[in-house]
Amino acid sequence: MAIYEQSRLLSLCAHKNSATDWNNWRNDNPNIEVDLSKLELSGNFDVVNLSGVNLSVANLKISRFNNANMSGANFSGANLENSGFSKCNLTGANFKGANIAYSKYEDVDFSHADLSNVDFLTVTFAGKCRFDQANVSGARFPLVYTNWFTPDQFRSMRR
Repeated sequence: MAIYEQSRLLSLCAHKNSATDWNNWRNDNPNIEVDLSKLELSGNFDVVNLSGVNLSVANLKISRFNNANMSGANFSGANLENSGFSKCNLTGANFKGANIAYSKYEDVDFSHADLSNVDFLTVTFAGKCRFDQANVSGARFPLVYTNWFTPDQFRSMRR
């Protein structure tokens, strides 16, 4: 499936509020590399499998991701402004250079993610967010969130 068809299928799923068709295609084609870099996608992505997907430099502004598997996804340079992530698996994801201004993360797992040089100053965290072994070198957190992390969470982060 070419990049146009991949983006069209994912967009249709967002507008139908059902990721069934996308997830079925991913399950049927596990060895196909999905490259949605530089594309503009928006909508509600519930229970979607975006693991390992290249979304670098994509515009995902004002998108909502709920119960999504985004492990190993590449968001480097992506625009995630005003986006929401709830109960998402973001383990090993690359957010380097992503614009995450005014986005919200609730009960997400950033373990082993690359969050280097990301500006979290306008980001909202809620629930339990995990940062085990995440690379946060050069990342900026507001003082309120640096107090929010437990000493064990800070020790598990790579700075």
